[in-house]
Amino acid sequence: MTWCLTSLDQVGLHHLGQVYWNRSTPELYEHAIRRYEAQIAHLGPLVVSMGQHTGRAAKDKYVVDEPIPPKISGGAR
Repeated sequence: MTWCLTSLDQVGLHHLGQVYWNRSTPELYEHAIRRYEAQIAHLGPLVVSMGQHTGRAAKDKYVVDEPIPPKISGGAR
């Protein structure tokens, strides 16, 4: 099955403003740098700072109360 996404509205993303599709690597670098979202590191990789709060909160803990499934054998017997 082949399909073409012609609008992000099709996947529930609305009111996004300007969206860039299929840009080349140099265009992506330029865009991120001009918006002060990234820097180019030594030898050329793009480095993006995600800010101070990127991980899960230390108090976010979940307990799963389900029986442990039987072990699944992945090898030949």
